[in-house]
Amino acid sequence: MLMPAAATVAPRRRAGNRRYDPVEAKAVVRTLFMASTGIGAAVQVLPVWQDSVRIAIGGMTLGTATAALVVPRLRELPYPAAAGMTATGCMAIAVGQYFAGPGAPASVLGAIYALALAAAFLLYSTRVLVAQVALACASQAIALVALGESRTAATTIAVTMGSAVGTGVVARKLADLRAEAEAELAWRASHDGLTGLANRSALIREWHALPVDVGRAVSVLVLDLRGFKQVNDALGHLSGDSVLVQVAQRLATLGPPAFPCRLGGDEFAVLLPGAGEDEALEHARRVSGILHDRYEVDGLVVPLGATIGVATHVWSRRVPDAGSEGRAGDRARALSALLAAADEAMYHARVLRSRVATADQVGALERRAGRRPVA
Repeated sequence: MLMPAAATVAPRRRAGNRRYDPVEAKAVVRTLFMASTGIGAAVQVLPVWQDSVRIAIGGMTLGTATAALVVPRLRELPYPAAAGMTATGCMAIAVGQYFAGPGAPASVLGAIYALALAAAFLLYSTRVLVAQVALACASQAIALVALGESRTAATTIAVTMGSAVGTGVVARKLADLRAEAEAELAWRASHDGLTGLANRSALIREWHALPVDVGRAVSVLVLDLRGFKQVNDALGHLSGDSVLVQVAQRLATLGPPAFPCRLGGDEFAVLLPGAGEDEALEHARRVSGILHDRYEVDGLVVPLGATIGVATHVWSRRVPDAGSEGRAGDRARALSALLAAADEAMYHARVLRSRVATADQVGALERRAGRRPVA
């Protein structure tokens, strides 16, 4: 299948410039506080740590438990707040390591650094991560030296930080791969795979996001290509795909607020938020101008055109509150009627061998002929 040279590609997230997610940050920071609370509770209970200063450890455990309960209830966790919490956590772990006493307690408590830093890899940019690792190294070094374990401090820190960085890099890579896959799936769900234009689903979402103030107009153009079937029949479907790609590239030059999309086959639509009938007709003539041209297909120059139907909808009453089923139903019915009216206008333009026709013109012709308008 051919792919358009100017088609929008699925977004990719670069690991060096991570997008901070406040919701994800709340979950990660809460997990860190819960893990710290569990280790603190173990220090209090396990008999192997009888030399620990239990009052200090108990106070820290209570603090981390409180934080684990408070963080999920925050509306959002700003980036500086999350970075400050993990930095404070690194220093608090060092203090807990000191109060836990030398030997096994200090080594086990030091493993919390690995957990904290590995989780931090999921949240922060590379610069902040470097600062977090440096702070954790310094905090742990101070705690170990204060405990009289200066000889083994370097080895302990190397093991702890090595496991933290290794685990964090793997977790970050997996998270990036998952984010890229989700972004690509979301892109494919809302875009046409051949042309890169938005698809019908994206058109529906864009429609439902438009304001519905009383008196506000919105228009839509529905168009199909003249001569496209002949290209497909004579030159093959790959040549037809090339034509569709070129049409999409030309529609993409319209720019906002116009919202071009491919409905299927050789049929396209352009949503025009805020455009009344006169403005929509001007847009239709502009679209007709850029599409009625020569297209290069396999070294051949093929003249093609487009037939365009125009329909306009004006909100005449206030719809129900946002998010209600009534509002969604009103919007859906309005879009269906608008597309049907534009499609009917396009059909009449084709019959009359005209480039552009409006729904109002179709209605006037049908009334003159004594027929009831279709839309």
